[in-house]
Amino acid sequence: MVNLTNMNQSIKAIIFDLDGVIIDSNPAIVEFWSHWANHYGFELTQDMILQWVYGRKVTATIEGLFSFTTREQQEAIKEAGYAFDAAMHPTGIVGVQDLVQTLKALDFPRGVATSSHKERMEQMLQRIGLPNHFEYSITAHDVQKGKPDPEPYLKMAAKLGLEPNSCLVFEDAISGVQSAVAAGMTCIGIGNQLIAKSLEAEGAKEVIENFRCLTIQEKNMKTSNGFSYQLIA
Repeated sequence: MVNLTNMNQSIKAIIFDLDGVIIDSNPAIVEFWSHWANHYGFELTQDMILQWVYGRKVTATIEGLFSFTTREQQEAIKEAGYAFDAAMHPTGIVGVQDLVQTLKALDFPRGVATSSHKERMEQMLQRIGLPNHFEYSITAHDVQKGKPDPEPYLKMAAKLGLEPNSCLVFEDAISGVQSAVAAGMTCIGIGNQLIAKSLEAEGAKEVIENFRCLTIQEKNMKTSNGFSYQLIA
């Protein structure tokens, strides 16, 4: 049953994570890390994926899953990870291009907060046809502490010149939801039913499968769950 509390909320900016929210990269990323897990004799579980793969920097994933390896081995994994990222050609998450283009046409503030480096973010946005569609970004080089620390989203709020509680975030990862919620922002999870409960347990207001679950009419964004968000620019 949908919680009727705060069904209609006013927001002044929308912030997107990159992997798993804008670009459909998670299946390939899981395959990459599964390869390295198998190489070192263990199986990558769903809990490991949710905790250490989705929404994490390459270095954080290595620290979380491969701390038992030597420094040289970790360096080899890191270099392979950067090469894999650079070669990736993902598609967009279903409906994301239409949503971002609609927000741009409305001149509604929008940003990307990602654990990736700026160059990779720009490459990926270019590859799915959304270059120059986001006014603001926070990337790996902009923060001392990555997600799940709130720093990325607090710095994004400062860039926007807004209070965190007026911002709406789309996230697909536990670490990302934790980061957004800790910063004081409202978060909508992106994912299937298998991970919905995990994201909601970390504070996501609701979870939708993709952006076809959203409609925007007269600056009012509604979700398939019955929630409504008034876009106030």
